[in-house]
Amino acid sequence: MALNLLTDPVDSSTIAQTLLFRRHYLPSRGDNLVKLGRTWFRVFPFETRRCGEALSCPPRSVGVACLAQDGCNLATLGQEEALAVCRRYLQEPDPAQSAKEKVVFANRQGEMVVFQGDRKNGSAALCSCGNATCAGAAMLASAKNQERVRQICTIPDGELDIRSAVTLAGAGGWRVAQSWCGLSFPVAQENLCGHEVAIGTGTFNNYVMLVLPGREPDSFDVPEVLELWKTARPFGFDNILRSRLAAIFPTEPHPFVKFYTCGRAHPGAPLTGLAALAMAARQVDWLASALQRGRIQHRRGFDSLPVCHDSQVDFPALHVVLKEQQQGRLAA
Repeated sequence: MALNLLTDPVDSSTIAQTLLFRRHYLPSRGDNLVKLGRTWFRVFPFETRRCGEALSCPPRSVGVACLAQDGCNLATLGQEEALAVCRRYLQEPDPAQSAKEKVVFANRQGEMVVFQGDRKNGSAALCSCGNATCAGAAMLASAKNQERVRQICTIPDGELDIRSAVTLAGAGGWRVAQSWCGLSFPVAQENLCGHEVAIGTGTFNNYVMLVLPGREPDSFDVPEVLELWKTARPFGFDNILRSRLAAIFPTEPHPFVKFYTCGRAHPGAPLTGLAALAMAARQVDWLASALQRGRIQHRRGFDSLPVCHDSQVDFPALHVVLKEQQQGRLAA
């Protein structure tokens, strides 16, 4: 079955037959084609986990990766196409367990874009997401039968040079290790709502970072976050889908960090958030002091901050599952 998401209506009574990726359903090789505008895409719902996590663990992130079947100009894709893919192919995860609604568009020439969708409010925005770019790399590597791929990812403030090592892993997935090159993440120190904060903008989306000594993590939540983002609008926080916040609570043995993305609490620690903290700590002394051990606690456990250089970050490897794939076979 092939479907044009932008023009073909789907009656609710036939959704079970029309949706290509129903729960517990693996499509055949011809079933995951979709047309967006004039371009055909092969569609792969994906899940990501940290390497070593069991598949029984909730995914760290879920989304949809789409590979153009011709030399599509990805600049022609935007909010409408991202929302169409979200609405038709993305199952609703438990929002307390998995980051959600990421859409990747890529072509075989190595170009890629990532959108953060918001089905509830009918919007989407170009963004940076390490989990999504790992899924995009696995998709391209499997299609080209290559273990090393290089992609240029368009982000709101320019382009990223992403280099990935992709190998077959257990449980029918891929192990993806990425380096992002050509970073730009300047950090400024400001006072917002009575807090000393570090504001980073650029490669890792727009981040407000602050340390809250003497407060319990449960005392800080979304209303205070939204007020900080509102106050930060002059610094570029005008789109909630690209607004981020990391609140650091000094604890032992490692600081506890609550991340907020897209107007809600993040269920764990986004890779871009870890990188934002690592890059900001290189520029702000009080952040460096709070993060001096290079490791944090968060809602889903512990993570080390990635290795950062002046214009490059090396992310820890992820385990990526593309739903069209089968054990021992590269999806194409």
